[in-house]
Amino acid sequence: ELKRLEYISEAAFEGLVNLRYLNLGMRNHKDIPNLTALVRLEELELSGNRLDLIRPGSFQGLTSLRKLWLMHAQVATIERNALDELKPL
Repeated sequence: ELKRLEYISEAAFEGLVNLRYLNLGMRNHKDIPNLTALVRLEELELSGNRLDLIRPGSFQGLTSLRKLWLMHAQVATIERNALDELKPL
């Protein structure tokens, strides 16, 4: 079941350059997966996860991102400058 998915491989999103919306919410993720291949991603849903850390580079390459959903996400630490790459938001 996808809701129990705890790990996403580094190459999971390669080749999905036209993906515009990705819902990874309510999946019990602890880390933000490598999303750099998703250059046209406009919306990212991470709500309801228990993220250990959001660090600089977590959203690298997501220059088209316009909406980031983090409702009810339990984020332990957001490092300084971690959201700097999200200027369009």
